Amino acid sequence: MRLRADGTGDKPGLLRPGSKNRATRNGPRGLARHRSGVAALEFALIAPVFILMLIAMIAMGFYLMLLHEVQELASSAARSSVAGLNEAERNTLAQAFVANYLAASALLVATDVNVRTTTTGTPPQNYAVSISYNLNDTPIPFLSGIVGINFSTINSTAIVEFGGY
Repeated sequence: MRLRADGTGDKPGLLRPGSKNRATRNGPRGLARHRSGVAALEFALIAPVFILMLIAMIAMGFYLMLLHEVQELASSAARSSVAGLNEAERNTLAQAFVANYLAASALLVATDVNVRTTTTGTPPQNYAVSISYNLNDTPIPFLSGIVGINFSTINSTAIVEFGGY
């Protein structure tokens, strides 16, 4: 490093008293070499996309967890109704199973569950339990609305054939 009489040196990166910013002093090539703040700019561009993807993953994970719970409830209620001798007894068994399941469930709210039972065929051959779960009391509609996906209800139907599975 060379020193001048006034005590300043020619070390690269140091500004001399009274000189302009190095990037503007060297013209457009100096601006291209000027790298401070690049990481902040990249983060500002990538962070919203990353946060949106994170919200979408959380919403989809919670939705899939509830979907599995509702499907399991429908299939278990249909299996429990097999023991009934007639349609009224099968309906009672399915409704009782759903009520007991919801009382012990940490995820599903009983007021958001709608249960329908039907018998199909002539003579009756199949027994179906349909469960609809309203998602409006969960954070899913809010989270999915941010990412542009519409989830409002989960519907699941389980069908059991009379005389076995």
